[in-house]
Amino acid sequence: MNIMLPEDYTASVTARLQNVGWRDALTAILNSQGLVASTQGNVLRVLPRDNFYSEINQMASTRHDRENLQELQTQIYVIRYATAQSLNTALTTALSDRGQISIDERTNSLIVTDIPYKLEEVGRLLPILDSPTAQVMIEAKLVEIDASYANEMGIDWSMGNLNRVNNLLQGGASSNGLSVGDPTGSISFGTITNMFDVSAVLTMLESQNHAHILSEPRIAIIDNMTGSVVSGKQIPLTLQDASGNTYIQMFQVGVELTVTPHINADNNVTLELNPVVSELSGESTSSQQPIILTQSANTTLMIDDGATAVIGGIMRSKHTTVRRAIPILGHIPLLGDLLFSYNSEREESTELVIFVTPHIIRPY
Repeated sequence: MNIMLPEDYTASVTARLQNVGWRDALTAILNSQGLVASTQGNVLRVLPRDNFYSEINQMASTRHDRENLQELQTQIYVIRYATAQSLNTALTTALSDRGQISIDERTNSLIVTDIPYKLEEVGRLLPILDSPTAQVMIEAKLVEIDASYANEMGIDWSMGNLNRVNNLLQGGASSNGLSVGDPTGSISFGTITNMFDVSAVLTMLESQNHAHILSEPRIAIIDNMTGSVVSGKQIPLTLQDASGNTYIQMFQVGVELTVTPHINADNNVTLELNPVVSELSGESTSSQQPIILTQSANTTLMIDDGATAVIGGIMRSKHTTVRRAIPILGHIPLLGDLLFSYNSEREESTELVIFVTPHIIRPY
């Protein structure tokens, strides 16, 4: 390594250094004298700090002047995976002062105008930014279980007795613009690793009419994006405006599950879950407006790829009427209903359990 010093610079330095490398020693000495060192190949050039920064500013000014003299060129880049709008901000920072980006939404393309070497830099950045994103396939299973048989699954949802329980939240009611009741029960969250055993129990309960699978939707969601699964129906409700005029408005009741997956480096998935369960429950006696009961909660669970998150503790009550009659005689008009049959009514308590299983889908 050759060291170049200023011709007119003379100074003496006294220092006592032990177990210090020559580079660290040189840096300490130069700092004490207001000097800096600039490496150019195998030459270490020493100069005053003010001169060093002056040269840097001069070089930057010269480069800026050269950029202003270069002819602008235009390049069209077709975006394959991302949206052109999403890449606009990141690429704008790589342009010169004269550079600009236009977006063609129809073809999802970026039209970039700048000096040649800046266009080359954009071309190097694009494959990194415009790369296929991993997805998460969400498999959901919505099951309604006879509450008296729920414990046969080995999981007590209402007590939050789950593997790696995350939290236990009270279900809350939201008005949705209507009168609101106070639903009972609580929503609990947890994870299970062996869905095969649970599926076997569900099959057994369903064969005995103690469970009913409402739906088994599947949805693919891009990593860090939000998707939703809806199972329910729209019901027409007759409402009144301030003038007393009646009108019909459709309301969605049922189950809506919003999921935001985040794929982690160690091949597991963080799920942001927001279940909302709503049902129609009569009318308000004062305003004659329908009452919609709503239970909702939010939680974040970290589970392995292919493991299952569980949402339980959503209790419902059903009023059923069962007609029992003597064969043949019970179907005789009038007499059959009066003498040979009877109706029994009962309240059935059911629990809605939601299973959510993520599967990572990688593009490579």
